[in-house]
Amino acid sequence: MTPRAIAELIQSKFKPEVAEITEFGDQVSVLVNKTRILEIMSFLRNSSELYFDYLTDLCGVDYQGRKNERFEVVYHLRSILHNHCIRIKAAIPEKDCKIDSVVRIWAGANWHERECFDMYGISFTIHSKAISARLNGRASKRFLKLSRETRNMRSAEPC
Repeated sequence: MTPRAIAELIQSKFKPEVAEITEFGDQVSVLVNKTRILEIMSFLRNSSELYFDYLTDLCGVDYQGRKNERFEVVYHLRSILHNHCIRIKAAIPEKDCKIDSVVRIWAGANWHERECFDMYGISFTIHSKAISARLNGRASKRFLKLSRETRNMRSAEPC
C-alpha cells in the first residue's frame, strides 16, 4: 500500500482527528489530534492490512514562533510484513504539553518518550516508567564515571 493510500485510509477512519496530510517526495505525513493518539496508533498497529509492527522513531519538534502549536511529536512507523511506512504527527500546545504514551503499543517507544521529555518537556501520560532518561535531572553515577573515564582517554595514534 502506498503512503498516500495509508494516509487516506487513516483520514476515512478518523476524519475529525486528521488535521492535514502533507507529502514531500515519497514521504507522507498525517497530522492528527493528540486526544485520540492511542486509538489511531492501535488501529495502525492492529489492522491486518496495515500492521505497523515497528516504531522506527519517535521525536519531538519545537516550532517556537513558526506554528500555532509550539511542539509536535512525530512517529515514524514501518510495517515489516507489508514493507510500507508512514509518518504520524501530533501537535502539542505549550500550555498543555502532554500526550498519551504509546509504550503499550510499541515497547520500544519507552526510551524515545523519555528522551523527548528530557529535550522538550513533553510529558507522556500512562507511561510504564514515569522517569526521565536522565533520572529526573540527576545524572547517574555510572554515567558520571564513564564521562570522566572518556575525558581522560587519549585518541588512538594514527597508523
